[in-house]
Amino acid sequence: MPFIALASLVVGAYSAQQQRAQMSQARDQAAQQSAQAAAQMEKQISAQKAQADVARATLDNSIAQSAGQKAKLEAESQAAADSMDAERRKLGEAEAARLKSLRRSGSRSLLSDSRLNPELGLTNSTDTLGMGTSI
Repeated sequence: MPFIALASLVVGAYSAQQQRAQMSQARDQAAQQSAQAAAQMEKQISAQKAQADVARATLDNSIAQSAGQKAKLEAESQAAADSMDAERRKLGEAEAARLKSLRRSGSRSLLSDSRLNPELGLTNSTDTLGMGTSI
């Protein structure tokens, strides 16, 4: 019977060793699979980061273009407003000059070359008709 007990112990030890080897092999496969999964996740994360960087750069470029267009439109708007103000001022000055000439034209006498200041009327000149003619 000792031979059977010894054989039984050897078979038990062999099966335990086989189980340990299988367990070790299963652990190695699990570690290898988790390493592969981690590498795959790292690739996905780096791809997502690259996409996010491209999107951020595109957004920054779009914002810069929008700011440039906004500044250009504001400058055009300001130039148009300045032009309209200048035109309005010019029309106002022309209207004021027209009204001034209408007010003064009724009381102003005809212009003459002999006057020093045509708006003040005739001066004390002797070469005019009807005013102290001396012969």
